Amino acid sequence: MAEESGMPPGAAGSPEGGHEPLQPQEEPVTTGTLFIMLVFLMALAAMWAIMYLTLLDR
Repeated sequence: MAEESGMPPGAAGSPEGGHEPLQPQEEPVTTGTLFIMLVFLMALAAMWAIMYLTLLDR
């Protein structure tokens, strides 16, 4: 079927495509995601603090 649609063999999600599905005991590494979320939360806290201090000055 993948050959009929012009896609290379194994590109339709079959295990022959080079990527094996994750086993249930394997966990993906989420270090980058945690870092980005930490940066986002720090920026959010900084913006909140700046706005809070701005309102206290009034």
